Amino acid sequence: MRKYYKLYKLKDNKLYSRFGNGKCIELNKAYFAQDSHYKLCFANINHILDYAAEHGEVVCDVKPIGKVIDSLLTSKVESESEGIIASNPRFIYSPEFIEELTLSGDEEAWSYVSDESYVIGAIEYSKGGMCYDVNLNYKLCDSLYLLLLKTYDNDKLNEWFTYCRQRFNFNNIFKMIKKDQNSKNIVINAWNTYAPSKKSKLLRFINYFANGFNKI
Repeated sequence: MRKYYKLYKLKDNKLYSRFGNGKCIELNKAYFAQDSHYKLCFANINHILDYAAEHGEVVCDVKPIGKVIDSLLTSKVESESEGIIASNPRFIYSPEFIEELTLSGDEEAWSYVSDESYVIGAIEYSKGGMCYDVNLNYKLCDSLYLLLLKTYDNDKLNEWFTYCRQRFNFNNIFKMIKKDQNSKNIVINAWNTYAPSKKSKLLRFINYFANGFNKI
């Protein structure tokens, strides 16, 4: 059975669809298109982030209601049905969803999690928030570990990540992290692993000295 997802905007702890005409989307409750001539669209793991900038940063699992029409056109990657039930909200940068993209997806999904802009998004949204009664907070260091350091059993996936990580601007990524020392440590380690520089080596030395001093 195929698994589907849909993106939503988070505002005042509530979810909103781009085409919802200002009406919030309730979790675990069926909703339908407001016009009977239209259907609700959603996507699989490989294409759900194609329009993330336009549709939102919170992803939900989707249970279709009625017949599902899976598009076969290369120019249209969405699927659609008369209605859906949305559940399990989380930020697209959360560790849980990053693992879904890497382990369940293919090259289409990997292109998102291996992009530097996705790493920056993970930092910007790490403060999380509430979605109704669901806490969307996530540990930034867990997300950064998956994006910057983790190796996988899939050789092709590892080669993909290695190629992309070597091109990251780790200096800018490091500057974006303020007080989270665990996240800084991950960036420093990744920096020295994939694109070492004088600054990365100095930071590693300072970090090693500080950690050793704290243990005394």
